[in-house]
Amino acid sequence: MQPVPGLTDNLEGDNKMFYSIYDNGADAAMGNFAAYNAVAGLGTVREVFLDPVNGLVNGSVTVDQWISDIKAASDQMRANIMS
Repeated sequence: MQPVPGLTDNLEGDNKMFYSIYDNGADAAMGNFAAYNAVAGLGTVREVFLDPVNGLVNGSVTVDQWISDIKAASDQMRANIMS
């Protein structure tokens, strides 16, 4: 949902509660990942940042392991940013 002022006037229940943060001054996060040169053994941005959330949900990955993996991948990507 786009953060459009007044849009929550047309919502009910949980949707109204979740999206009302925009009515209270929150801004939508916009951005992108910087391009980086391929790193052997490191997957795509989706594989590194999004897919592992499934492991958190099903319990096959601990929160600490997930955080550690994200930090390690981020360090590798940062070291290989394209100029």
